[in-house]
Amino acid sequence: MRKSQFSVLAEIDVPELFENESVNWRWCVQHANYQHRFACEFIIYIGPASEDYADNVMADMKSYGCTSAFVEAYEGARESGALRVLFYV
Repeated sequence: MRKSQFSVLAEIDVPELFENESVNWRWCVQHANYQHRFACEFIIYIGPASEDYADNVMADMKSYGCTSAFVEAYEGARESGALRVLFYV
């Protein structure tokens, strides 16, 4: 049996960033590790601070055209020590 691990999930309410199926919402639909589109909930992996996974995600967000506020919200979750972030409305 696998040993369970403690994980930190940041939760961010972002109604203004997901209005009218915005570019941020579309990015989440295509890239979220977990999504409940009807409830407008998306979980995005961040990973440990020692890894550069989040840097690659933020670069992808920017190249996709996501808003700076959305990228900054993800980065803020990372800086707070979260391993995943839940964006919801």
